[in-house]
Amino acid sequence: MSNPNRWNRICGLAAVLASACVILAGQAAAQIVKQSHITHTGLQAAYEIEFIFDDQLYHVGDTVTAHLVIDVGNDALGAYDLTISYDVSALSVSAVLAGSATEFGAPNVKYDRSAGKILLDDFQATSFTGPTGAVEVAVIQFQVVATTRESTSISIAINSVMDVNFLDIPVDSRPAVIRFQEGVSETNTPTPTATPAETPTAVPTSTPTAVPTSTPTLVPTPTLPPTPTPTPGIALFVPFSTEGLIWAAGYTVNVDFTYTNGGPLTVTIGDFGAELDPAGTLTLPDGRQISDDDGGEGDDAMIALQDAPAGRYRLTVRGQGGTFGRFSVSAVPEVIGEPTTMISFGQRVQGRIAYLTELDQFTFYAQVGDFIKVALTDSGSALDPFLTLQGPDGFTSMMDNDSGPDDDALIVVGSATIAGIYTIGVSAAPATTGLGEYVLMLASNVINERLIAAGETVSGSISLAGQVDRYSFDNHGGEEITFYLDDFDPLFKKGGELRPFLTLCNAAGEQVATNARGGLNDDSYITTSLMSSTIEVSGGPDMTIGPYRLEYRIGPYVPPTLKPGSGNETWVFLNESEWYSFAGTAGQSVTIGEIGRAHV
Repeated sequence: MSNPNRWNRICGLAAVLASACVILAGQAAAQIVKQSHITHTGLQAAYEIEFIFDDQLYHVGDTVTAHLVIDVGNDALGAYDLTISYDVSALSVSAVLAGSATEFGAPNVKYDRSAGKILLDDFQATSFTGPTGAVEVAVIQFQVVATTRESTSISIAINSVMDVNFLDIPVDSRPAVIRFQEGVSETNTPTPTATPAETPTAVPTSTPTAVPTSTPTLVPTPTLPPTPTPTPGIALFVPFSTEGLIWAAGYTVNVDFTYTNGGPLTVTIGDFGAELDPAGTLTLPDGRQISDDDGGEGDDAMIALQDAPAGRYRLTVRGQGGTFGRFSVSAVPEVIGEPTTMISFGQRVQGRIAYLTELDQFTFYAQVGDFIKVALTDSGSALDPFLTLQGPDGFTSMMDNDSGPDDDALIVVGSATIAGIYTIGVSAAPATTGLGEYVLMLASNVINERLIAAGETVSGSISLAGQVDRYSFDNHGGEEITFYLDDFDPLFKKGGELRPFLTLCNAAGEQVATNARGGLNDDSYITTSLMSSTIEVSGGPDMTIGPYRLEYRIGPYVPPTLKPGSGNETWVFLNESEWYSFAGTAGQSVTIGEIGRAHV
């Protein structure tokens, strides 16, 4: 995880990191341990990192939620590579989630549970000017498994901290101490959040009414930690979708969110079709709890309220029957009466049509102004995919068979004019006999606006299906310029999963040119003489995702160069050619050989 070469992908960023800190909080808060500031005596600046705790003790079974916050003042944060160390005899890790900084996604995580280490890193190529101030880049949830000693420590090691100019910044740190309630014996399995089994004899009139299909259990006056304080965590507001991980049996993950206005509310917990049997307990702002296991589609959980109060909510997610794995959470301001599979913008869903009359349905919530684009591909199978889209009252239903590439389906609504629940239907096309795998994509609404200068190479990542990164450029002389796009993944030192797709737009925003696979392998390029315009990077019609490099060069397109004695490996697509350039002197004998490989 500490390989510095991984940071080649952030070479286009621009700003300076200032300082860093980690804030930890828990259900039962910890003893204050305020560390002395450690300053770096480098040539240019001093940097520090510290742990900050609230003033209480921890007990066995308590959840410690660690908010990794990097304070960068007025500068922009570019990248980090950290190792968190903890004592496995006292603590365990239940989840690592994305922080609230929109420029960063969920960190890349590698666990070494036997050694008590979490290796995490991330970079952002979204903005040249942000994020600034206190930046929450990740949320780590620990659970206390034993308190046989008075205290334990959690430390952070800085493998690499870089500014957005791809320069190392020295940052020092020291461990902080978590103090325990003495006299509590060790337990092998952390205690999940308990839900009282008592059933009320009467439901107060202020309690929201649960929709019968989700068969929720209303539990009066739950036992909560003393003086509960909502964890600041990820800033989630209804409507939202998020993901998490229950990494082992018996663990729970808390998702905090705010419902600003109150009203109808449906919360669903999905399992991505994996082994996890998700269940959840929703704690309302008035302290009451509603629990559900299989009220949603399949073994998914769903809690629906007709009149949910405004305020702060906590959803505790767990796996039934010892199951664990990835989960998704969606919350929408509507009451969904029937079990359904909720998806969100930017999500890719894999499925299979096993018989000709099968209809797979997925729902999503759109607000007015959300751009709706749904794509369905057969993923190379014999299926001829067919797509339908239904919406709220006033929306005209749509269907499509072959508007996408080949026999794929595509529906483009544009900006939504009606807010509400939309339903996607996936099936085999009428009068066809093919069955098989499919991939459904609800395109992201994310369009990242940036600048790129002549001679600059920018590293970025298309992290959501349908995401577009838009770069503005100037070509004051009106000379010939070329943009090169590849899918090189610096982490694995080779091409990634992205299928690079370039789109050139003029100053009026009109599409002028597109290119896919025009360069070497599946790389793309576009040459233009436009003086002021934009170039867009995406995953193309298939909405692929992955890292990329975009280069702005002066001059026409230059094919890759063959050198004497060298070899080059490339991928040639059907009915397409690959071109190389080479140099030689008059009378020199040149031999070029080609060896083909069969790929299945």
